[in-house]
Amino acid sequence: MNTTVKTTILLPEDELLRAKMAAIQENKTLSEIIREAIAQRIPGKTAKREKKKDPMRLAGLFKLGVKKEDTFRRKDIYDQYLKRKMGI
Repeated sequence: MNTTVKTTILLPEDELLRAKMAAIQENKTLSEIIREAIAQRIPGKTAKREKKKDPMRLAGLFKLGVKKEDTFRRKDIYDQYLKRKMGI
């Protein structure tokens, strides 16, 4: 069971007013609104954690002017280098 504690926070008036209006519109308490905002901002046991995604997952999704047939393997590049070096 979660225990709750009281604390004091300092907010700009306009942010407090926006939070109170959101609480009224959603028929929730101000505490619930603040807890939900904290849960979204700081993932923990109650909030679903986003998995760290590999940035390379996006590779190939966008056409950036590089065609598939224009890509080379390291082995091919090295073979071409050796042929030039040896004069073949």
